[in-house]
Amino acid sequence: MLIPIYREADIYRLFYDQKANRLYKFSYRKKSSVLYMGLFLILLYGSNALNNLYQQAEIPLTNILLCLIALAACFGIAKYMDHQTYEQSSKSGLYFDNDTLKRYAIEGLRQFEIELYVGMSLSVLIMTVGFSLFLIVNHLVLLVIGCLGLVRVWMFLLTKPLRRYQLLQQFKEKEIYL
Repeated sequence: MLIPIYREADIYRLFYDQKANRLYKFSYRKKSSVLYMGLFLILLYGSNALNNLYQQAEIPLTNILLCLIALAACFGIAKYMDHQTYEQSSKSGLYFDNDTLKRYAIEGLRQFEIELYVGMSLSVLIMTVGFSLFLIVNHLVLLVIGCLGLVRVWMFLLTKPLRRYQLLQQFKEKEIYL
């Protein structure tokens, strides 16, 4: 199981393999923001167009069923996006001295805290507001907005945040040797 410990901008990310006790570096894939923006607009306008059909159906429990489907779909999307983020062929094993590992751990902890407190706070807020308003107002666009936050939450949870935090602390305290 690979646990992310440090990110260098959008260039590469360091992962720790617990079983092999090794660090690996994966390069980020070149992203096409046009593709993501296009998919977002299609989802947004598509859900707006489908909303008219949805409003006419008025089947009890449909909102809850759609939320459950969204939960599973967002998990699948998050796993796919996580897998597509890194260039798999760029995997290379690394060795660092303990002082360098400590520096990476300190910076990794700072990155983790920003990701947790800022990124997750916004994502959970977007998810909660989107899903809550969807259940109240019955508008599909709100479900899509909630899903945007949910995908980011799933992506964070896929990094094994508790184990990640523990590993970073162990690297910082020089308790793990490579």
